Amino acid sequence: MADDGSDRSEKDSYYDADTDRDPDFSYPMAKAKIVEIYWATIGEEPTSLPDLYLDFHPFSRIEFSIFRDRLSAAILVARAAKKQMNQLEEHFKTQQQDGSHIVPGWEAESDDYLQENMGTVETVLVLMASMRNGFQ
Repeated sequence: MADDGSDRSEKDSYYDADTDRDPDFSYPMAKAKIVEIYWATIGEEPTSLPDLYLDFHPFSRIEFSIFRDRLSAAILVARAAKKQMNQLEEHFKTQQQDGSHIVPGWEAESDDYLQENMGTVETVLVLMASMRNGFQ
């Protein structure tokens, strides 16, 4: 059920509305408009995350529904991981700039340790980018 109480699904939003503001299934939206709606609403509809990867195809068989749900979960986890890695990278860069990572008497070792941590985060970001490119 849609937020307005109607029986419309999120897939109905991929069709232009008729005079009664109901989806007119004979007039699908242009791909550019669908993609624009996708990016505008994606934060509110995690079950729609795979739509971009599935080319906005409205699969209706149960096997595809299960696949869509699992793909939604995988994309949600990947987005959360990327956000966390970006925050961690910024934290390490801030430590590097302000020197807060340095332990007195262990300056060189502190720098090495921070570089190792930054390298780990960079490796994760590169791996995530290569996996994302594999889906495109």
